[in-house]
Amino acid sequence: MEIKNLRIGNLLTWKDQEEVSTEAILTYVGGVLNDCIWLEWVWADGEADNTDCDLDSVKGIEITDDWLIDFGFKKDNNGNYWIDLQTHYLELMPSNGYWYPTYAQVPEMSHEEEQRVSTNRIKFVHELQNLFFAITGTELEMKVERSTCG
Repeated sequence: MEIKNLRIGNLLTWKDQEEVSTEAILTYVGGVLNDCIWLEWVWADGEADNTDCDLDSVKGIEITDDWLIDFGFKKDNNGNYWIDLQTHYLELMPSNGYWYPTYAQVPEMSHEEEQRVSTNRIKFVHELQNLFFAITGTELEMKVERSTCG
């Protein structure tokens, strides 16, 4: 992971985190120096905390079905996930541990054949957040509140 691939608000976790079910959810607040970053999180009791650390101390959070549902994606009969962006939609297709996003116009909005634009594969929540922002110009927001630190 490189600092240039992070945006303020990206979600990460500690690299030494062992159990996925209890992993801390950290919010990237900004870079301090070359490989030093600033993070915030909320403990289970509601108390907020923050720290600076080396970029090597954190890792991306792998995208799971639960994450996609929490972000408001819907699952179709093929096991793909999609989110309605009013005139377009973003679809994620799982394959070999990665998600392959496509972006397309909603069929009933166009009189032409559906055209899909495929992007690179993604694996981590912060990559999905960055892709969503690049497409829409808005932040991908959680529809379900998650506890950020156990």
